[in-house]
Amino acid sequence: MEPLLEDTRPSVFLPQHVTLLLTALGVYLMSTWIYNLYFHPLAGFPGSKIAAASGLYEFYYDVVKKGQYLYKIEEMHRQYGPIVRINPYEIVINDPSYYNEVYVTSNTRRTSLWPAYRSGVGFDDCHLLTEDHHLHRRRRKPLEPFFSRIGIIRMEETIISEAKSLNNRLEGLKGSSSVICLDHVFTAFAADVIAEVCYGSPSKMMTKDEFGADCAIHPDTAAGSMMTQRVEQAQRESAETRVREKPTLFRHIMTSDMPASEQSVERLTNEAMAIFGGATGTTPHALALISYYILSNQEIRERLGEELAPLMSDYPDNPPKSTDLEKLPYLQAIIKEGLRLSYGVMRRLPRRSPDVALQYKQWTIPKGTPVGMGAYSLHTNSDVYPEPFDFIPERWLGAYDPRMNESWVPFSRGSRKCLGSKYEPIHPLYFAHGLVWCQSTNKKWQSSNG
Repeated sequence: MEPLLEDTRPSVFLPQHVTLLLTALGVYLMSTWIYNLYFHPLAGFPGSKIAAASGLYEFYYDVVKKGQYLYKIEEMHRQYGPIVRINPYEIVINDPSYYNEVYVTSNTRRTSLWPAYRSGVGFDDCHLLTEDHHLHRRRRKPLEPFFSRIGIIRMEETIISEAKSLNNRLEGLKGSSSVICLDHVFTAFAADVIAEVCYGSPSKMMTKDEFGADCAIHPDTAAGSMMTQRVEQAQRESAETRVREKPTLFRHIMTSDMPASEQSVERLTNEAMAIFGGATGTTPHALALISYYILSNQEIRERLGEELAPLMSDYPDNPPKSTDLEKLPYLQAIIKEGLRLSYGVMRRLPRRSPDVALQYKQWTIPKGTPVGMGAYSLHTNSDVYPEPFDFIPERWLGAYDPRMNESWVPFSRGSRKCLGSKYEPIHPLYFAHGLVWCQSTNKKWQSSNG
């Protein structure tokens, strides 16, 4: 019996299989695009059809073009108006008069986070990235006393002490021809202050070479192990019922009525990382920007020095209090202008109203729809802020357009606004007055502009 001949003809199974898969994928994508464009609840909203069809348009500008979608959204507003659909699921509004309707207090209505916006951050169980409204409130409540007006007064000596240490460190570098990066300097400053608030002892970043530049470049990686150790220490102290003269944020949490599941080392480490990241992310940028404009503009420096002079007769032995500094209009104008141009978080911060639809003019936004507004758009609106990219503190003096305050949102607003909204303006206050006073007493500093 002769052996059967082997069939050497090429198999057609794989190509047919691939064809079926590609056909199914094509049908799925096409039906999804058609649904998004014509049948989705947001189908009638203004905006680019390409952006509305799928998330690929946003992906291209944010990933391939490296974060340029923010500016593409600005173009959409110029083309389509104040309300635009920027992807299949999300609406963005550029109208300061509507800001308080999106970012509301907890007493107004429930507000939830859009999960897609926190994707990849890694701190999902911290208060900042908690999706559910009520769980967010429970997690945030124990933190608020330390970032309230009373909390500022309690920690004022700590902030003053760290500001003095920073000024002394910079004084020590005078004449050394050292080049320092202000972002690194102020990241170290903010890290030491927030470590004092959270744990009762500084991170000592300001004593490190180059002000702990690694922390400035990779703050989360640099601080991770330290945060875990500090949380574990706070837990031990709480278990031992040790009495401390100076209360700290995490000792307070350990003695609060939060359930044990909310006090795990892992969750509280994530909470600490979120707070640390917030403090060392936005504060240093604002401080560096304000310092640059003070150092590079003699008119600003001299005018601020004249305003500070009555409070500085016994500086640095007896520095002025924040309550005194807050009464200085030009200093306050500098701080507000610096925070305007440093933006806080530039990108939109989408919020969802899970219970009720939102109404913007003739547009009814379905409940549960992510709606965002961005500080960059509001802070650079030339109708509200003429010459919006110029540092002009004088725009905040005297009688000015009330829309300026309405559009000024470096900390966002509502129940999810920045936890440190009362702390962050204090940091520039103390550094600015020390910096200017060094200048006015002939302790000369030079900016890169000479």
